[in-house]
Amino acid sequence: MRYLKTFESIDLEKDLRDFCETYLAYLLDDDFELTVVWQGRDNLIGPNGLQSPKDHYIINLIKLNDYGATGFNWLEVKDYFIPFIHMLDKHYEIMDDTETYRRAGATDEPCISLYNGNQNFCVSIKDVLSGDPLPMRYDNVPLLQISIRVEMKKITESVELKTDDIEHYLAYLLDEDFEIKSIIKGGGFSDVQPQQSISMERKLTPEEW
Repeated sequence: MRYLKTFESIDLEKDLRDFCETYLAYLLDDDFELTVVWQGRDNLIGPNGLQSPKDHYIINLIKLNDYGATGFNWLEVKDYFIPFIHMLDKHYEIMDDTETYRRAGATDEPCISLYNGNQNFCVSIKDVLSGDPLPMRYDNVPLLQISIRVEMKKITESVELKTDDIEHYLAYLLDEDFEIKSIIKGGGFSDVQPQQSISMERKLTPEEW
């Protein structure tokens, strides 16, 4: 049954939520709220004719006050959201929005959806990552929600970790005296590739001891 979550899909959902919370930490500390909603698993036919099951998710970002959702605009979040999209695009497959229903500006390109309370506006990931003003003057449109549809990339795909990227996107941790520790594991056999992971560490001050 499609809508019965497996343990695997629950773990993937948690991993995605943790990923989003890490890169959107500043916004989440500033009255924004994140939700990650599982959309089910579809058996897609790949180029080799075999079924390729993939989990689909929707990431939603809203801003709250004491009375519920409150408005914001793209200029308010872009400095944090663009780095988040950059890393999300490396780790996950950002989807287009035409598979559900047609939206303003929708194309077959990966996109984000801006919701103003009455209508959704699609903006391509390419336009978002450019850092330029968004098309159609969307920068100043009062928004209630930003949504992104993603699916998991194949396990065989990998992401190269670059120190420059990490220092840029985790600058707020480095400012708090955290240090980057690169860890290489495995690779002792000719047919096994080494795995690289990153650890963020901070020494306790005498007062914290």
